Amino acid sequence: MSKNTQGILMEGETYQFQQFNKFEKQSGKIGQRQVYKQNLYIIYMLQCKKIIDKQRRIQNLQSNQQNKNRKRKSKEKFHQYWRQILRINYTLILNIETQVIIQGKKKDQLLFSQYKNKVY
Repeated sequence: MSKNTQGILMEGETYQFQQFNKFEKQSGKIGQRQVYKQNLYIIYMLQCKKIIDKQRRIQNLQSNQQNKNRKRKSKEKFHQYWRQILRINYTLILNIETQVIIQGKKKDQLLFSQYKNKVY
């Protein structure tokens, strides 16, 4: 891998290539054979790919968790909204029932008083 091929590589890959040069120099086996160098580069790229895949998996898990949290929160808001509506409806129904009961008692009292007047 010469400097000419470095220009063809994408930005992330150029960084990996620079890291590979450091990795190769540290290994102490510079210039033995081109095949060895290519194999070493392939091994290094596979290691980088494993690291990148692991990072992607972690990011996917985090984004999935965030999506689940978002959905859960939206469900909770929806349920809160419907609970409020049900409470309002329930209080309205109670108010209507109490009014009916009060009106019914008044009617009963009126009927009872009319009946009382008729009997006595």
